[in-house]
Amino acid sequence: MEFDIHLYKVYAEGFLKGSGAIFKDRELQSLAWGARIITMEQAIRFLTDYLEGDRYYHTDRKGQNLDRARVQLKLLRGMEEHFGQMLTILENARA
Repeated sequence: MEFDIHLYKVYAEGFLKGSGAIFKDRELQSLAWGARIITMEQAIRFLTDYLEGDRYYHTDRKGQNLDRARVQLKLLRGMEEHFGQMLTILENARA
């Protein structure tokens, strides 16, 4: 799993095409922040479930939730690396 800035651009432009006018500047920026935060939250939830014996998320193999947490953290790192671009995409999609 890798963060794909092109797909982010496509999704953001599509979402904002129909709803962009309702967002104030700070709200628009919060969309990029929200993507990072929910990804981090999901990583924490997978890791917690792994540490607690896989009681919440169904797994098909040992260590699956740990792997899921690692994937989310890798995705988060990609978002952090491209965060400036994410903000620019949101600003340009609204213009």
